[in-house]
Amino acid sequence: MKGLCISYLINVLKEEKWAFSGLAAIGIIISLFADSQVLLYGYVVLLSVSVIYLILQVLVSNESVVCWDQYEMILPISPYKTILAKYVFSSIFAGLCLFYIVILLYVADFRNGSYFLDLGIKDALTLVCMSFSFMLDSLAAFFITSHGILKIYKSYRILTSLIFSTAFLAFMIFIANEKEMSLSIGRIFFMAISLAVYLLSYFIVLLQYRMRKE
Repeated sequence: MKGLCISYLINVLKEEKWAFSGLAAIGIIISLFADSQVLLYGYVVLLSVSVIYLILQVLVSNESVVCWDQYEMILPISPYKTILAKYVFSSIFAGLCLFYIVILLYVADFRNGSYFLDLGIKDALTLVCMSFSFMLDSLAAFFITSHGILKIYKSYRILTSLIFSTAFLAFMIFIANEKEMSLSIGRIFFMAISLAVYLLSYFIVLLQYRMRKE
């Protein structure tokens, strides 16, 4: 499984190194020189969507170019470990993105003073939680449509995943507003639901593999 994770990591760095470098450079410039929090928020949204898109693009292209999805079932390791490797790889990369977002928000807030963000650290935490939820929901939708109950053609998997995660996040925001949740409770709500969906998708994919095997 470790070898598979390294393979995915090498592929994403090799295929998308310029895209990641460009996104990172833009983030550094915005955090150091931008005076508008709207611009910073917009970049965080762009970064979250872009990173998820690039990760999913690499997974899809890996299947398309080398027909990986046809051979992973006959590897000398358990197919469950190949599934877990994809989840581990995606989770690590999403985690690195969130860590980078935290650093940018801290730098921007430190440079501009504690009033740069309307609610200070609370705004930053909310933004990180929203990015966390969006990423996990996107990954969950992608894996389900790739290996789970819903089989969608490769060309539409990424778009379907992004649409689902956006709609689901909007639904959770609606629920949080209807229930008049506080910011702290709302953050826990977003993260807990998205993490539950992500883990549920893993077990759905495992179940689908088990049904194929039988």
